[in-house]
Amino acid sequence: MEGLQAARAKGRIGGRPPALSEDQKAEVLRMKSEGRAMKDIAALFKVSLATVKRVS
Repeated sequence: MEGLQAARAKGRIGGRPPALSEDQKAEVLRMKSEGRAMKDIAALFKVSLATVKRVS
């Protein structure tokens, strides 16, 4: 626990990095609103369909 607290104090964050950046998420939302198929969006960004569905 002390090691985790020390890492957090230095600005470190654990866990897996996000698959999409904030800019990419905004682009996914824009494409969804245009009516593009989620399957095509997922292929374009090289992520799973579930990742695209999770972006809101």
